[in-house]
Amino acid sequence: DKSNGILKEAMDNNEFIILDLWFVHCSACLRAMPKMNDLNEKNTGKIKVIAVNGIDSSTLANDIFSSFGFSHLENISISRHELSKLGDDSWGFPRYIYVAKNGDILDLKFNINSL
Repeated sequence: DKSNGILKEAMDNNEFIILDLWFVHCSACLRAMPKMNDLNEKNTGKIKVIAVNGIDSSTLANDIFSSFGFSHLENISISRHELSKLGDDSWGFPRYIYVAKNGDILDLKFNINSL
């Protein structure tokens, strides 16, 4: 599956991973996307930002990415069940999960300014 392939590739490339959990109707999520796009572009080979959407259809999420030009971010869609496994059960968005190069979850943040 695409999400496992992207995560495995980032770990194989020895990249620090930030999972950016978002959904289409989250205005804070969309306001933060340009910063995440820039972070990914400026840190190629060191940091991999992966936008993870567990609420909207992959078609709708991809349409948003295309319309805003977020060309430096990987966008994956997962099920709500898979989404609930990432961190705690709260549904605050955007949510940022920091993943070590070995795959361990290091931290969970809800604030773009904490990056």
